[in-house]
Amino acid sequence: MRTGVDKGRIMCLVLFSLYVNDMPTPFRHVELVLYTDNPPIIATSSQPALLISYLVAYLSDIGR
Repeated sequence: MRTGVDKGRIMCLVLFSLYVNDMPTPFRHVELVLYTDNPPIIATSSQPALLISYLVAYLSDIGR
């Protein structure tokens, strides 16, 4: 039995669109790169403690 959705099929495009539109909007110092189904979350800061707090805050928004 096969699982998953073949790339390039209409269902794949619809599911990706639903996935992307459900992501919370990134805030200051956080960027979301939407290319595939594994979007990297990029945060920028010169202070490691702030960098971690930005990532934790955004990840908690995703979990809601």
